Order: sequence, then structure tokens, then C-alpha cells
Amino acid sequence: MSINFLASLPKTKLFGRLTDGLLGKAVLALALVLLMAFPTWALLNNAIKSSLLLDSQMNVYYAKSLERYTGEFRAKHPIILGLFSNEGGDFYLYMPGQTSPIQAPPVPVQYQVVKGISHSAMAIYAILQPYFATADNAPVAGDGWKEELTAYRAEQANTLAQADQLGLEPDALAAVKAILTNNISFIDETLAAGVIDRQKINAWIKAVVPHFTTTISTAATYQVDHWMEVMAEWKK
Repeated sequence: MSINFLASLPKTKLFGRLTDGLLGKAVLALALVLLMAFPTWALLNNAIKSSLLLDSQMNVYYAKSLERYTGEFRAKHPIILGLFSNEGGDFYLYMPGQTSPIQAPPVPVQYQVVKGISHSAMAIYAILQPYFATADNAPVAGDGWKEELTAYRAEQANTLAQADQLGLEPDALAAVKAILTNNISFIDETLAAGVIDRQKINAWIKAVVPHFTTTISTAATYQVDHWMEVMAEWKK
């Protein structure tokens, strides 16, 4: 775009005001460049829309194909669907040609018992961690942990008092009792001191960790043995 081109445009009072001076000529030249570029931009925009449409339509065809394939597969083959759950998993068996699945019985509740008691130690740490002081035995900022820890102690003491009724094997029962006893002892010491002592935390962790070997093994046995029995029965 040149000054000579601007000079060739029809002369009007408005045109004269717009092109008065170099700044006016530059503004008008920019406007003309944008007008000339608009058709190219429109073509580019249409091309992009067309390519994006191909992608969206692809998903439609994929969905139809998957639905067709799934129907054919389910008509000929049994399908086992396993889903994670806090209770140890949910398993479903879809028999060929049937729309309603067979749901497996749940894992024995003792799986949840030993898992929950093991996690109780982690919960104590989670209560205290936000309040850790910067120095050992230094007063922490706020005492919100005291109320939470007191309430959680009551829940653990209630569980310990009824531990013999949990239906656990002797080794597992001894392990959960040891975990709960150490948890309660640590809580009592911490509440009595009124501060969070890192050394006491380390000592408590060392006391409970060995018992996790038994509780983890027990939980895994309950869960794995159960599902192996379910699979063997479904095979029949």
C-alpha cells in the first residue's frame, strides 16, 4: 500500500480529513489492508471448522462401532467386571446374552475391620501434622488438634473394648489390640503434655509399625481368598 495509491482514491471532504497528514494516511492504509485480508481470514476459518467437524464426526462413528462390537462380544463371551470399593471390591459376572449381571458376595467384613484399625494410626498422624511446631516441644499455633484427638481416642477405646467380638483369628486379634493400645497410649501422653513431641511420634510409630505386617497380611488373605473362591465357583 503506497501513498500514490491513496492519492488515486476519489477526493471528498471526509476523505481529505482522514488522509490529512501522515498519521491519517497510515490509519487509512491499515484499514484497507485489513479489508483486503478479510477474505483470506474467512477462508482459513472455514477450513479450520471443516477439519474440526471431521474430528467430532469421528467420535460419533467410533461410538457406533463400539456399541456394535460390545453387543456382539457380550452375546458370545462371559465378562467379569471388577470395581474397587472400600469393602474390598465389587465383582459382576455378565453371562452371554444376559443383560442383568450376577453380583458376587462381598468380602468378609473382617477385611474392613483390620484395614480400618491399621488406618487409624494414619488418621492420628493426619490430625496432628497441620499443627507441627517448628521446634521440638514448642507450643503449636492453635489447639484444634486436642478436640479432634480426644474424640478419636474415644472411638479407638470403644473398638478396643469390643475387640474380642470382631471375629478375628488370634494373631490378627493380637495385632489390632496392640495397634489400638499404642494409639491410645500415645494420644494420652500427647494430650497430657499439651504439645506435639516429634520424638514421641517417632517412638509411637516404631511401636505400631511391626503389627501392620500381620494386619496387612490378614486383610490380603481375606480379600484374595474370597475372590479366588468366587472365580472358582463362576468357572463351574
